Amino acid sequence: MFKQSLRQILFISALLCPLLSSAASYVENFQDGMADNWEPQQPEQWEIYGSKNLTYRAQDIDNDSVMISTYAGAEYQDVDYRVSIKKDNGYAVYAIFRASADFYSKDGINKGSGYAFGISNDCGSGLPPSYSIYKLTDGVYQNIQLWTTAKLLHCDVQGNRVGIIAKGRLLKFYINNKLVFRYRDKNPLGAGRVGLMGYTAQLFATTHDFDNIYIRDLAN
Repeated sequence: MFKQSLRQILFISALLCPLLSSAASYVENFQDGMADNWEPQQPEQWEIYGSKNLTYRAQDIDNDSVMISTYAGAEYQDVDYRVSIKKDNGYAVYAIFRASADFYSKDGINKGSGYAFGISNDCGSGLPPSYSIYKLTDGVYQNIQLWTTAKLLHCDVQGNRVGIIAKGRLLKFYINNKLVFRYRDKNPLGAGRVGLMGYTAQLFATTHDFDNIYIRDLAN
């Protein structure tokens, strides 16, 4: 009986080991009212917002800006990165990865390095729901995928979940848990930060809310 029990224990342990090894490196829902290790380029643009279901909110009273915050707690080369996003208008919002702390792109001014995966679906505008992907390499801009229709996107005000799985040269991009694009980069960027980025403008000021961030280091 002892030998049988031992075999059962070993069998269960073998089943659990893959689950334990795939545990998330980092999970954040901001419910403690803190954005620990998140580093905004302009702190006045970012806040923890809400009274019950808290979010990490980006907005700017100047209404013509790009808002970027990166996670300074670790850098990742191979990563599974997911984030839920809601916004109140149609200006684009991005998840960024393998990014330098100075990653920036607006009006032809590009700095740093990193990849950016963007979505937009303002259902009241009449524009089609769409996504795009681009890359910066030491400030040099490269389109990976121009704005492309994505019927999987919910209206911005309803919220969407985007995901990225980066493994070496292979990059895979997800909208609401469905694969929408894969790309094999001949010159992949090295390890960098993950981050969040939103745009706003004078005519259509946009507020972005980020939540339920999940990061798993695929190198471990």
